[in-house]
Amino acid sequence: MELPRYITQTGRSRKVYQFISEGPNGSITKRVYFQETTQDNYVSLLMGDYDKQTGETDFYNVSNNGDRDKVLATIVDICYNYFELYPNHIITFTGANEARTRLYQIAINTYFDELSLDFHIYGELNKAIEPFRKKVNYTSFYILLK
Repeated sequence: MELPRYITQTGRSRKVYQFISEGPNGSITKRVYFQETTQDNYVSLLMGDYDKQTGETDFYNVSNNGDRDKVLATIVDICYNYFELYPNHIITFTGANEARTRLYQIAINTYFDELSLDFHIYGELNKAIEPFRKKVNYTSFYILLK
């Protein structure tokens, strides 16, 4: 994706990433977590606004910082970086609410041709996982490295 991205920081395990969103609402620290699931090699991707004072991450806040595409491109870069260390993992994600899930759907639709060069992309529909199809409203998404 030929979009601007933020510089990220991560630890050796690459389970937590952090970057600063810059926009009209100021500098907002974003955190991306890869959380193990009960299924082998499956991890959930979670993203939220990190509060340095409380040490808490708010997964429901809508920042409206005017940098949506830059944030999404940064998350794609984070996935590439994560897959360097864990190439056999399957990343699953959904939005914290329907609007955010819809945002992810739109982003995948928009950049599907480019993303599908490196990733197998699937969606969950009616509790079944299928290859991603444009214009289908999925409840969650799965990506695997090709």
